[in-house]
Amino acid sequence: MMYGIGGHANVEAEVTWDNVGVSLDVGAAFGLGGGVSLDLSISPSDTIDTVGGWLGF
Repeated sequence: MMYGIGGHANVEAEVTWDNVGVSLDVGAAFGLGGGVSLDLSISPSDTIDTVGGWLGF
């Protein structure tokens, strides 16, 4: 929880063959406030291997 007046934001991204990921952290306060964080990642190499297995490759 935050109080006062202010805000923050942090965004990070990574793109490799083993990982595609995004991390987001934002918050704001005017009196009282709060924030939200989100981390999302997938593995392209694992996804291709899995789909290839389903299709018999």
